[in-house]
Amino acid sequence: MSVSPSPRRPGALEYAGFATLGLVWGTQYLVIKVAQPVLPPLMALALRFLVVAAAAQLYLLVERAPTPPDMRWKRAVYGAMHAAGMGLLYWGQTSIPSSLVGVLLATTPLAVAVMAHAFIPGERLTKRTTLPLVVGVAGAMLITLGMDRDGDRATHLVGVGAIVSSVLCSAGVKVFSKKLVAQLPVSIMLRDLGVVVGLCSVLASALVEDWARARAEPWAMLSILYLGLVASAGATGWYLVLLRRVPVTVMATLQLLTAAVAFGAGVVFGGDHPSTMSVLGCVLVMSGLTWRTKEVRDE
Repeated sequence: MSVSPSPRRPGALEYAGFATLGLVWGTQYLVIKVAQPVLPPLMALALRFLVVAAAAQLYLLVERAPTPPDMRWKRAVYGAMHAAGMGLLYWGQTSIPSSLVGVLLATTPLAVAVMAHAFIPGERLTKRTTLPLVVGVAGAMLITLGMDRDGDRATHLVGVGAIVSSVLCSAGVKVFSKKLVAQLPVSIMLRDLGVVVGLCSVLASALVEDWARARAEPWAMLSILYLGLVASAGATGWYLVLLRRVPVTVMATLQLLTAAVAFGAGVVFGGDHPSTMSVLGCVLVMSGLTWRTKEVRDE
């Protein structure tokens, strides 16, 4: 069994990794939108993660990393949690602008902080570090109220509910992967992730989506390949490597940069026009994350 290095404060390499991940993950919401007109969301998700599984398996043929036989259930749970979170994200994004999706998902570190407090020794919440969580939640509520003013209230509420549920799943994945990455090679975790998410998404898509409307447009397939190879296999692999180096609460704060990139990309390139209330909510979420980042660094 491999042993991960002791978590430490991020240095230049870690900050460079944060910047790369923030750029890739922040723009992925726009790229997800590319395939939506021609592919049902769960089908697009399945294709994305089957690409991840294939890429990771090809790498494993070269690496030949040993697979611990007694960890199958943990690997399956990790993949199932990720499948639930990503499925909810893809579904929720069909009714919510990509700029606001990125900011709502930025509340993930706040949920991570609560889960890390409960499950990871040494990463505890205090009264002072709880206040940023309250600010972030208030911001998410304002974003939701702002979207209600812009269109179909019921559709937006369902979409926000899906994104919030995705946040909770994502927080669980991050806390769970912090423990799992100390015991498994990253390439095996990626392969398992691709297989489980891909198969779960195919099954869900077959049950609830109309495959007859799917069209294999070249630009949609290119977006799937980019999301699978870069945003999932490459970025998630790099995230898992960084996760061995620093505490999970510090790693989770990269969502601040991701949210900023997502909001800017959605407004500038995606044609999003969020209401004043939603913009104020974004400011509160980002302020809560900034505050949380500062508190973590000062601990």
